[in-house]
Amino acid sequence: MKNLPLICLLFPLLICSCEESKPSNEFKVIPISDKQEELKASEFIADIQYIPLETDSVFLSDIKIMCPTRDDFFIFDGEQIARFNKAGRFLNIVGKKGKGPQEFSYVKSFTVSEPTKTVWVAKPEGIVIYKYDGSFHQNIILPAKKQVSSLQAYGDKMLCLQSNASGQSPVSWYCLDKDGNEVGSRPNHFRFNTVKWNWAFFKEHFFYTTGNNLYCKEMNSDTIFRVGGRNEPVFVLDQQDRGFDIATRTRDYGHYWMKNSGKHYVFKGILGTDKYLFLNFYYQGKYTTNVYRY
Repeated sequence: MKNLPLICLLFPLLICSCEESKPSNEFKVIPISDKQEELKASEFIADIQYIPLETDSVFLSDIKIMCPTRDDFFIFDGEQIARFNKAGRFLNIVGKKGKGPQEFSYVKSFTVSEPTKTVWVAKPEGIVIYKYDGSFHQNIILPAKKQVSSLQAYGDKMLCLQSNASGQSPVSWYCLDKDGNEVGSRPNHFRFNTVKWNWAFFKEHFFYTTGNNLYCKEMNSDTIFRVGGRNEPVFVLDQQDRGFDIATRTRDYGHYWMKNSGKHYVFKGILGTDKYLFLNFYYQGKYTTNVYRY
């Protein structure tokens, strides 16, 4: 249940409730719905903690990205990455903004590897790795065809996600070991012919963890699968004819989306626990969260 305190930060409290989905073969089919009803937070939240952050020594303008670990919070406010302990006490700044090889000019994504106690920052020209205390550890220069859209820790390894906005990315992600060496990849099963232009959003790959398991929903896919081994499907999202799929993205060279964007579900976030799945999406001008018990 450790992910639950993050729900209030990530999802608006406009919630749709659904009955427990029925299994189909080895996975469960989940019907996506925008019908709304009130749910008591006590039905799916065991505890809420309020942690004031010590900001005497550091100023945070916002919380763009937060990565919690067992003992700390790492928070990116758009300019800097600050580390706090679980009591909210400020510990240190991680890395430095700049154009040098040990710095970052722009943060595309960042995450924390707890087994190696390092902070990985994806920047336009590659990845820079820092230690928990903020000191520089390693710089990884990537070839142009392997730029990172976002990062996801996976044990002591790191998954580097590729954007598939053009439809031509050969892989969905590639995997780096703790030293930055590529040790594997997952093929992109959703390639499509490039058109004049089409629609894509900054984050359309979604990961969440439950216990020791990592789950993923890829761009253009209606399936959530468990990462590792055979990558077995766990949930299939039934969006009827409202899915934001390849046909919708490329229809009429992308012009269709300009007039019909409100008719399709655009997923914005996914969280999971041992009992619940939370699916946040944008539809008809509003954000809605589906809560499923399984």
